[in-house]
Amino acid sequence: MSTSPALAATAPVVVVDQGRNRRVRWHLTPADAAIPATAVLIASARGVHVGGWLNDVPDGWADAALRTHARLKADPSANLSGMATHQPSGTRAVDVGDPLGRW
Repeated sequence: MSTSPALAATAPVVVVDQGRNRRVRWHLTPADAAIPATAVLIASARGVHVGGWLNDVPDGWADAALRTHARLKADPSANLSGMATHQPSGTRAVDVGDPLGRW
């Protein structure tokens, strides 16, 4: 997958929505993560949504999203909170642990 140099070294900001329609969102920055529509990728039991050009998605992110989709498809109520690197807090997302994600 071809990625711009600026995005190639970017660690994802991962936010997990544990509501009825569980989804995991990958963002570029904590500020972006406060706005769900800015997600680079969103994985749910229905599939993986790409929020832009697929070739702009940093290496490894799409694979993680596809694995997350498969897990949610098999178990829609799976607890994926351990994947979260950040949680929404006002106008940005705050770090909850491992900056590289847990997936």
